[in-house]
Formats: sequence, structure tokens, C-alpha cells
Amino acid sequence: MSDFIDQFHRHYYDSLVWQNTKWLGVQILKMPLDLMIYQEIIYEVQPDLIIESGTFNGGSTLFFASMLDLIVPDTPCFRATVPARWKHWTRFFKKMTGLQSTKAGINFS
Repeated sequence: MSDFIDQFHRHYYDSLVWQNTKWLGVQILKMPLDLMIYQEIIYEVQPDLIIESGTFNGGSTLFFASMLDLIVPDTPCFRATVPARWKHWTRFFKKMTGLQSTKAGINFS
């Protein structure tokens, strides 16, 4: 079974499909199956908070914020990096609060 899983991972990665996967038009470097599993976890756990680091273009945090809006509306979604192109998304998803590292510590924006 592990050989089959390894072959699947290699095939998926080599196909470069992951480079074209998007959520609401924003690139998301996740397998679609993983996204389905994430929404199941969010539904079952009903988290008080989600923090994502290493956000690249922000597709994953946008996905998490979308799921939280649907499943747990009062739950914030924090991102540890702030890509410049996110400015237009944060007005739609107020829960996508930014964490930026500074010399004085961490600022919430």
C-alpha cells in the first residue's frame, strides 16, 4: 500500500496540477482532497482559532477563512505572513487577521 501512496504522490507532484489549484481565484498549494479533509476537521472540531504560517499567495488562509465563515462564523483566522496582493481579500474576510513579526514582537493587523 505504501508503494501505491508513494506513486500517487510522485504522479500528483510531477503532473504540476498543484500549481494550478485555486480557491476563489487565488493559488492554493494544497491537494483538493486535503481541502475536503480540512473542512471536515473544521466542522467536527469547531475551532476557536486557526493560525497558518507560510502562506505564500494566501489561498490556504482564504480557504480556511471561507470555511470558518460557513461553519464557525465567530472564529478568527490568523496568517503569519501578509502577501501584498491580499489587500482586496481582507475587506471580504474580516477574520483573516494578520500577524507580522517586528523587532518589538508581534503586531495584529
